[in-house]
Amino acid sequence: MFLLADILGPLVGVVEFLLQLEIVLILVRVVLSYTSVSRYHPLMQMLYQVTDPVISLARMVPHVFGQFDFSPFIASLGLYVLRQIIANLAFDLLTPSSPHSLLR
Repeated sequence: MFLLADILGPLVGVVEFLLQLEIVLILVRVVLSYTSVSRYHPLMQMLYQVTDPVISLARMVPHVFGQFDFSPFIASLGLYVLRQIIANLAFDLLTPSSPHSLLR
């Protein structure tokens, strides 16, 4: 069982890091969208390619109030909740005193 824990711990860390990175990239995209950087700039194209899959899922939820688009906020919130769920599940599985622990 320790082998599974040795693999699961770092894997959860990588997944948490990638989810946090996606949240930061969404924030960078939002901030840069208010500047004069063109959508066709290579940096913006990369940001759109990385963040569009998540933001397009958030656009399915009705969220437009006037001219404001809250889909980046909804996407970030969803990623944060997913990150917390994964962290809590991993903590339960990897803590020896937990009833669901893999280390018992």
